[in-house]
Amino acid sequence: MTRLREEGSDEDRAARRWRLPDWSVIGTLVVVSLLAFGAFMTGLGWLAGLAAGIAQVRRAVSGRSHTVGDFAAATWNALRHNWLMAVGGLAVAVLLYMNVVWLGGGYVPGGPVALWGAVGVAALVWAVLLRAAALWSNPEGEASGDAHGWWPLVQKAARISLDDPLGTLGLLAALTLTIGLVMVFPPIFILLPGLWVLAGTVVESRRLGA
Repeated sequence: MTRLREEGSDEDRAARRWRLPDWSVIGTLVVVSLLAFGAFMTGLGWLAGLAAGIAQVRRAVSGRSHTVGDFAAATWNALRHNWLMAVGGLAVAVLLYMNVVWLGGGYVPGGPVALWGAVGVAALVWAVLLRAAALWSNPEGEASGDAHGWWPLVQKAARISLDDPLGTLGLLAALTLTIGLVMVFPPIFILLPGLWVLAGTVVESRRLGA
């Protein structure tokens, strides 16, 4: 009898993986998009906003509290431990952007090849940082044991990105798709952080088999 229950619970978990989210989760994702966009606009809160957004979606899916106050508390908790990482990430982003503009302007021989190289590096850095944001919380949406040190999270995310190439390709595909959507319909930019939050949540859940 116990064995049948266990098999049934496995079947239920498998079914839940393929079931579409209910409207409350979709509504939460829209709200998270707006909140994460607000965190993005502060500059320093961009990485903390992604981490808090992923935690918020996980709390919603697991039936835990996921209010605006919960998001704000998670963002602050992530920010006060990662402001240096956020500044470094912004500096790298600015540097890569300048390289893209410089190489794209035809000032360097072989610029197009180097340009695509810079774009590739930027995309890989983004994928690693998004994985680090996903590692900031556990599957229930609570801050993980590594949440007080972002550098170990980034190092772990880099290792996972190499060990899980399928997930990394999924993140890069999501980045390409979202940028393409913004190019076609620029106002959707406000939902960009939420789409990245969804990508990070799905890829990490797949890796963990949750």
